Amino acid sequence: MILTTIQLQHYFEDSDQRDAYFILNPDELDIGLLISTADIYERWDGTIWSRVNAIIRGPQGFTGSGNTGGTGNTGAQGVQGAFGGPQGYQGTKGNTGGTGGTGRQGFIGLQGVTGATGNTGATGATGNTGETGATGNTGTTGTTGATGSTGATGDKMLLQKFCL
Repeated sequence: MILTTIQLQHYFEDSDQRDAYFILNPDELDIGLLISTADIYERWDGTIWSRVNAIIRGPQGFTGSGNTGGTGNTGAQGVQGAFGGPQGYQGTKGNTGGTGGTGRQGFIGLQGVTGATGNTGATGATGNTGETGATGNTGTTGTTGATGSTGATGDKMLLQKFCL
C-alpha cells in the first residue's frame, strides 16, 4: 500500500494552473507524485498525468486498555545460508558504462519580453559620382508662338543721299 499526502501547493483549480506551476517547479515533478486538479486526484507517471481514486485513511484510534503479556523465550539461531560468510573486500572500480538514451523533451518556456530598440548606426560614406550618361536625341520643333503686339514708333532720322 502506498501512503501519500498531497502537499498544500499541489491543489490546482484546473490543468492550465497545474502545468504552469510545474513549468516553474520541475524539480517537484517526481514519478508517483499525487496532486488534485479541480477536485480530481492525479498521479504523475513520468510522461502523463493519470486519474486515480483516493483512499482516505482517518486518524489513528485510541490505544486499548489491558495488561501486556509476558515476553516469550528467544528462539534458536537459524542455519546460515549457502552464500553466507564474512563480507569480502571491495573490488576495483569498473569501467565507465555506456551513455544513456536521450531524456524526454522539457516543457516549453515562457516567451521573454522584447528588448529595447538599439541606437541608429552611423551613416555610411558617400559613394563616387557615376559616369555622365549619353546625350539624348534632339526633340521635335514646337509650334510657332503667337505674334506679339506692335511696339511704339521710334524717332525719325533724316537720310541724306550721297553722290560721288
